[in-house]
Amino acid sequence: MKWFQGNAYSNTQGVPYFPLIDLLGRAVDLRDDDSQDVVRKKLAAELHPNRNEDKVIF
Repeated sequence: MKWFQGNAYSNTQGVPYFPLIDLLGRAVDLRDDDSQDVVRKKLAAELHPNRNEDKVIF
């Protein structure tokens, strides 16, 4: 079981969906210095972990 937590901070009150953005960033271990390409690859790997396999797991 994985436990994810997104946080809302006082300085991010004006940023819509910041807790969701924070949660996703923690889930895929995003770093401030990650390029857009690296972020896309990390998100794709987390959302589609079996994309390159021939069999489908339900």
